Amino acid sequence: CDKCGEYDKAIHYLTHFNIGKYPVNSHNDVCDLSEKIVKIIDGASYNGGYNVYRNLGDKCRELMANSIISNLYVSDKKTEILDLLDDIGKENERIGKKTDIYRSYFTDGIVDVFKLERYILLYGLMQNIDLIAIAMDKQKDISFILSAGDFDMQKCAYLCCRNFAGFYEIAENYNAANVVEPRALPDVLKFYDYCISMKLLDNEDKTSEEKEKLIAGLYKVKTAIKNKLNKTEFEKMALSIKQSIRKSINDGKLADAKQTLTKYQQINPNDGDIQELLKLMQ
Repeated sequence: CDKCGEYDKAIHYLTHFNIGKYPVNSHNDVCDLSEKIVKIIDGASYNGGYNVYRNLGDKCRELMANSIISNLYVSDKKTEILDLLDDIGKENERIGKKTDIYRSYFTDGIVDVFKLERYILLYGLMQNIDLIAIAMDKQKDISFILSAGDFDMQKCAYLCCRNFAGFYEIAENYNAANVVEPRALPDVLKFYDYCISMKLLDNEDKTSEEKEKLIAGLYKVKTAIKNKLNKTEFEKMALSIKQSIRKSINDGKLADAKQTLTKYQQINPNDGDIQELLKLMQ
């Protein structure tokens, strides 16, 4: 049926024969079967996909759902796919919650970071790596990666760059100012380092000048993240120094306080707290 393009007939067979007992002997067999099924559903209609899904074994169901999700990014049948995922989500809570995020993104162009964070807390990041791309595409804070106990930043970058068409462009257009949580900055910086490495590996045959142009966009965002990280580190250091000065004042060690403040004033003369500290020493 697949070779002849008779997808409706194939859907009939997949629905009415006990495919759940199909003898799969390896993970590759399950992958091949699920990919073939999704191709047939895409060729016929996603409207019949739920009956096929119900007729499969658990392993094949999971892979079929993941393949359908992958199709969501490239297919022009997004409404049909979302409706099918809604049906699957009624008995698969993970798919149901993720479909809610997808529907907002693909239908309304909206991404709710709080929903993303709650989802990642429940189900982890490595099997839901596309959520990074979705958040970055809509210029959302990706600090939610910190809530994932399973994330491997190198693998995250690899999967984003390899699996999502147009991801480099998304990463190049991302505004580093969107990362609000300072603790996330080192990981986001690593993420961009790995993305740059991936793009260089993809273009090994290019000249040095060509490579420099290819990574210019990613490097610009990386530099902005690094500057923000350096600023955050400086702010932490400044707070620590001012706390030390206040302690010296409280302990009556005014000479030590004045000496430390003089040095601090040289490196950060525009800090508004300096005048307050000077008054405390009078």
